Amino acid sequence: MENAVNIPRFDPDLMAQMRPFMALAELLGDFISQLAPENPGKVSFAYTGKLAAFDCMPITVAGLAALLNRCTDQEVNMVNANLVAERRGLIVEQSRSTESEFFSNLITLSLETPKGKRTISGTLFEGTPKIVRMRDFAIDFTPEEHMLVMTYDDRPGLIGKIGTILGEAGVNIGAMSLGRRAKGGEAMVVLSVDSPVAQQTLDRLKESVGASFVRAVRLEF
Repeated sequence: MENAVNIPRFDPDLMAQMRPFMALAELLGDFISQLAPENPGKVSFAYTGKLAAFDCMPITVAGLAALLNRCTDQEVNMVNANLVAERRGLIVEQSRSTESEFFSNLITLSLETPKGKRTISGTLFEGTPKIVRMRDFAIDFTPEEHMLVMTYDDRPGLIGKIGTILGEAGVNIGAMSLGRRAKGGEAMVVLSVDSPVAQQTLDRLKESVGASFVRAVRLEF
């Protein structure tokens, strides 16, 4: 039986107000856990904008539970998420700032592992979750069930090549978001697709495009 001290107690009115942001945090946690190496040592939740004026702990716990559900075989929920994190030696941090330059509300989740750091930021646009930053790439997409994330050195013709390879594999592209810092530099493309992408197709994409990172993501809604 879980120790009652570890079970969070949240105000029902606060929970109702926070529910859309909890759903966003769950998406961010689910998404980043599929991109990062295993055995993270630290996860940080940063809240900026109007949201930061409130107690954001329900959002943190919701995001943490979604993240841990990808890292462990046991079912993780808002009741046991903090305890599971503690047992795994996962440090959980939270910060808030009401000052936000671009978005009225922004949630940033950072995951630190022995192999590096992964960062993802999301917001709500008219109630719809949007991911607006991954690593240090400004990007803009609505999370879907099946997604594909790639990073590569930007050069002409690669987007067309990606589309051709996916088309030959029978995978239809629903939407695409491209982020880059400079012409000819490292670029990131995030695709929503209508069906899962097989490993051999991922391998072909990596080889043909010269991608430094290719990962299929499946989100739970």
